[in-house]
Amino acid sequence: MSYRKLFNRFVKTFLIVSVSFGFVSQVKSFERRDTLWHISSQCTKLDSPAYCDQCAIPLVQGRCNPEPQSCEKTVEIWSQNEQFFAMRDIKMCGCPANFVHGLVIPKSKITGIEDPKRPKEIWSYAWQVASDRMPLDEIGLAVNPLSRRSQNQLHVHIARLKKNATHQTTLSIWLETSELDQVWQLAEEAARQQQWIDYGILVSYIGPSRYQVQVTQESPEYAYTQAECVKQDLKK
Repeated sequence: MSYRKLFNRFVKTFLIVSVSFGFVSQVKSFERRDTLWHISSQCTKLDSPAYCDQCAIPLVQGRCNPEPQSCEKTVEIWSQNEQFFAMRDIKMCGCPANFVHGLVIPKSKITGIEDPKRPKEIWSYAWQVASDRMPLDEIGLAVNPLSRRSQNQLHVHIARLKKNATHQTTLSIWLETSELDQVWQLAEEAARQQQWIDYGILVSYIGPSRYQVQVTQESPEYAYTQAECVKQDLKK
């Protein structure tokens, strides 16, 4: 299932839940492409006074629904600080326990890779979150190009790399850095030299304090990482 279709299902699911529990008129409306911004702005602070009225996709540990809700109907936050939070991607729902796909999202409004306000610190935060969940040499941090994304809130994908994935294309530029805070700048300069207006970024591990920055015209999430799993048959 594509990323776009997954988020279509995501939106459809929480609208059904909202109607079922009678608070659809109270929930702040938003466009499908703003689902992640809605989560960022309305769903990360469980202690907010009107949390259940404002958040259409509540935290899994929340108290908004009287009955336990499925993976697709809730948000699971792995960590957060003042700037960012990390959450389970909906693509993890129904997957084996060892499958990892997370998102790191700014708490401020940042549209995506093209936004000049994109925070340089997001890469080091995402790397720390990823390193808590998989070996360093398996980590792939990906940001999709504007033309290959379904959401208008910046998000870094955390997933395992495909084997030999970074060597399977000619539509890429390979760079190295010892500072994750330099990723945006390095990628932008490389893309400008190639006259690429639309591009994505993949960050992976080379060695201690050494990272590969791959600038690509493809979707790095799908081209180079294990973005989706083989779904488990929960009926068995």
